[in-house]
Amino acid sequence: MQRRRQRLPFVLLGISLLLFLIAVAILVVPQLTAPSPGVHVTPTVTTTHLPVADATRLEKTLTNPDMRVQATALMPGLRTLYLRQSQPMIPPGSTISIVTSTSICRGNSCQASAIVTEKGGKATHFTLYLDRSTGQWLIAGSNREG
Repeated sequence: MQRRRQRLPFVLLGISLLLFLIAVAILVVPQLTAPSPGVHVTPTVTTTHLPVADATRLEKTLTNPDMRVQATALMPGLRTLYLRQSQPMIPPGSTISIVTSTSICRGNSCQASAIVTEKGGKATHFTLYLDRSTGQWLIAGSNREG
């Protein structure tokens, strides 16, 4: 029962990731494949890294013991789902490190690696999918690695 409760946040984040990817497919793919009249211009896409200040803000928010504070790191649509569960996103006393140097950000979307280290030293690797459409980087989904 305890393992099931521990997996619930990951399942919810996995479901949110799937919904996010479906939304991207519905909204972005038709725009990319639609013929454009007139001159064809190849757009340039600038790739950047997640700013360290934003990663630090997310790390502090996610390690806060108050689930309501943790929920502020999530996209608004995920907050309500998260707050319905009875356990925090990461185990109490754990740390999270978001790796900004390998993050890939384009426009309002960003993908970054994160490492959650529990009190006993067990480390779990995640990929975070971030969105900035609300004005600040928030978690739209995640995927547990390995």
